[in-house]
Amino acid sequence: MLSWPCCRNRTAVEGNVSHRGRDMDDISLQNPFNLTTKMAEVDITSDVGSSGAVLFDAWGEGVGMLHGGDKCFSYFISLDAIRQTLAQWGK
Repeated sequence: MLSWPCCRNRTAVEGNVSHRGRDMDDISLQNPFNLTTKMAEVDITSDVGSSGAVLFDAWGEGVGMLHGGDKCFSYFISLDAIRQTLAQWGK
């Protein structure tokens, strides 16, 4: 992941995918927008201000965007899901 947390811009971290399809209900007690998108769980931590950071695969291809995280894992929305949503919105 390439991130830009406060006072540490362009921070790169490495990790491994620990789960490919977490639901919002798996990671949070609240889901005010009723999100149904599956998210990849990666065993890296993220910091406040890092939302939107790009997740790269081993070949340097962007594959996801950071939704959020906690002290153990970060959760990424796949670029395919983002593309599908934008297409639905006519973008």
